[in-house]
Amino acid sequence: MRHIIFLNAKKNPSTRNFTSLSHAARENSLSRIYIGYHFRQACMAGEQQGRSIGKWIFDHYLSNQ
Repeated sequence: MRHIIFLNAKKNPSTRNFTSLSHAARENSLSRIYIGYHFRQACMAGEQQGRSIGKWIFDHYLSNQ
């Protein structure tokens, strides 16, 4: 499955292509580290929490329907 993310930037609008949502999440995390919004440990913990929440939702609401 191909994932496409559209960026709404006024100066340099662009389209990013990712082979998975996890690749998009990782790039987003790294961008926040590079601009100084977050520390790496916080971003990695956030990614893990997102995966855990996604798995729980899939297991409880999306599987076997």
